[in-house]
Amino acid sequence: MLTSAVSAYGGHMDGDGTAWMWVVGPLMMVVLLALLGVLIWWLVGLANRRTEQADTPVHPQPSTPEDIAAARYARGEIGAQEYRDIIANLRGRPDGSP
Repeated sequence: MLTSAVSAYGGHMDGDGTAWMWVVGPLMMVVLLALLGVLIWWLVGLANRRTEQADTPVHPQPSTPEDIAAARYARGEIGAQEYRDIIANLRGRPDGSP
């Protein structure tokens, strides 16, 4: 009688095939939480790499006045004579000879 009463009310121990959910359900929850953790870890790492790349200049900045003059000459902002004049002036020779 007791068995039929439990079955009549939808008891889960009567062999209806749902007992596996007690094992698979928590296992799936652990797997999904692990995947979510890996996704968050990957996104944070990606954001950090982009921040580090943004802080690094693509071309190093010239550090000395001669480097600045050479960079301007390389970009075509000044001509050869003006470059020689700047270098001569920086080296203490105002006559324009390098």
